[in-house]
Amino acid sequence: MRSRTIFLLSCLPFLATSAALASSAPAKVGLCASCHGDAGRSPYATFPNLAGQNAGYIAYTIGQYQHHQRLGPQADTMSGIAVQLTPADIKALAAYYASLKP
Repeated sequence: MRSRTIFLLSCLPFLATSAALASSAPAKVGLCASCHGDAGRSPYATFPNLAGQNAGYIAYTIGQYQHHQRLGPQADTMSGIAVQLTPADIKALAAYYASLKP
């Protein structure tokens, strides 16, 4: 019981940080929503759903687009959007979309 309590207490800072990042995302969500949907569920089959995706993967992918390291049909559009984002924006967007129900 004591080890479970210690574990849960050690998770609190991470959970608080994730919640703070997620709540700050809506300012930039508009950049993503037209293709990936308002709630991270894309209305188009050609664009992936972001809701419930791993935050690290989302951040990594945006970084790849930012540095023109990811290719594909949407690479030019995604790179143009990604270069507008700061590292804090990327973390916030990743946390926000990861927090949504898929």
